[in-house]
Parts: sequence; structure tokens; C-alpha cells
Amino acid sequence: VFNMMSSAFEPLKASKFGGVVTNLSAALHYTATWYQVAPVAAKAAIDAMTRNLAMEWGEYGIRCNCVAPGAIQGTPGLEKLSGRNSEATSWSHVPLQRPGTRAEIASAVLFQ
Repeated sequence: VFNMMSSAFEPLKASKFGGVVTNLSAALHYTATWYQVAPVAAKAAIDAMTRNLAMEWGEYGIRCNCVAPGAIQGTPGLEKLSGRNSEATSWSHVPLQRPGTRAEIASAVLFQ
């Protein structure tokens, strides 16, 4: 992510229209998660880098955003979190009362 953003900066800065950088992270690091220290640290770094570069690059008309989904239906990550039967998992802690979908992530990214 850092290398991609570093490579994108000069072309976006030179553009008279600025630009948008959209990074993908995860909500995994917002709470403690068993045996996930490496991915949690990586996702937290993506979020922090995105926030800081949004401040630094804003003066050039470059927006930096980050989409950080939680559990997504039909993915190996959801299977790890909930076992083979994600339908039996309680989603009461999730505002929509269900896992997200790939289409919802795509819509968030395209909206940027």
C-alpha cells in the first residue's frame, strides 16, 4: 500500500483534477482478535497511513479514503470467524444484523 501510494503521488499531484486513492483495510483491528496480531497491525497501519496522507495530500486536491469492512459473506475470513455455518452465527452486534456482501464493498469503492 505504501509503495502504491508513493508511486501514485506525483502523477496525481501533476493532474489538474487531483485524484482519489482508495485503500482497502478491515474492521478486524478495532477490537482485539485472537491470533491475529500481524494482520491487525497491517490493517491499522493502512488506516493510519490513509488518514495522514489525506491531510498531507489534500492541498493538491487528492483525496485518500479507506474502506474497512467487517465480516463478508462467502469469504474464507467469515468461515474462520464463524465456522462452517455462518448462518448460525449471532449478528446482533452488527448494525445490519448480518455479514456484509462483496457488492456492498464494491459500491463503497465506486462511490469514492
